[in-house]
Amino acid sequence: MNIQELQRAIEDYPQKYQRALSRRTKAEATIKQLEEELKLARSQPEEPDAEESVTPQGETYEQVQVRLEEKSAAIGRAVRSEPANYHLPKNPTGKAVDEVIDTDPEVKKLKEKLLGLRPQRGMARRIPNIRSLSPKAQEIQERLWKAELECDEAENEIEVCQAELETYKLLTTILTASLSSSGVTHHD
Repeated sequence: MNIQELQRAIEDYPQKYQRALSRRTKAEATIKQLEEELKLARSQPEEPDAEESVTPQGETYEQVQVRLEEKSAAIGRAVRSEPANYHLPKNPTGKAVDEVIDTDPEVKKLKEKLLGLRPQRGMARRIPNIRSLSPKAQEIQERLWKAELECDEAENEIEVCQAELETYKLLTTILTASLSSSGVTHHD
């Protein structure tokens, strides 16, 4: 970084830092407002959603996974005990047993169901207990998480700005000492 770049960075610093502080302040205000809205939404009786009342809850990823494991194990035991029923030799290989399991229609359906539930499983780990909230409260909760993420990002930006300031101070000291020792003076 040369002197001109350092000077430009130092001149831009106050605005950059102010933007980060404003971003954090705005996010904190949004968080406070959404926390109040969420608290209010949780205290009010749940309004039935037309789509939810028609759609069955269904099974969770873990429940379908357990059913798949149980079904696969049952088929595996049946194949090993009576391989001839599956057109296999007396001592079938693990691969042959797996192929019979994979061709079972119920196993196929359970695997498809698992694939459909996989994205929800990931969200469920990141979003604890959101299904117990009303649709309105869910929407507020999601906005709250976004505001919290914005606040975290603004906080990181502030930390970067503060670290940059220390770097600018150090560079200014080094450049000033370097210019002083070389006998060069800078007049504006």
